[in-house]
Amino acid sequence: MREWDCIVKKPKNITQSLRELDAVEKELAGLSAQSSRKTVLTQQILSLRALIPTAILTHFDRMKARGKHGVVSVRNGVCGACHMAIPRGDLVRLRDSDELNVCDCGTFIYLAEEEVTSIESAFYTKGRKQAAKRK
Repeated sequence: MREWDCIVKKPKNITQSLRELDAVEKELAGLSAQSSRKTVLTQQILSLRALIPTAILTHFDRMKARGKHGVVSVRNGVCGACHMAIPRGDLVRLRDSDELNVCDCGTFIYLAEEEVTSIESAFYTKGRKQAAKRK
């Protein structure tokens, strides 16, 4: 096993690779047929796909083939694909988890960067209020 295999196989790294793959595929789709950047993007897609486990990549491709999102962020507690609210406990798991997360709609989800701080502040503020009530 190569050294980078161990690094990439971590769920957070897989999610990051999926995000990058999605962005590069969207960029490639927006280019004209004669674009010289097309070969560079195609090579980048192939290298990203090599980093993602086959089962996860198959699920991602299946979602994209159906015209759905493969990977989206969760913002304001809502899935970016199906726009359904994510339960509060699941949001905490998203923040703390070392697992790959999938919404009920089947899309891979990750917590947006600004969402991590808002969850932390919401729980910290709520915990302080409850402690003050107990006194």
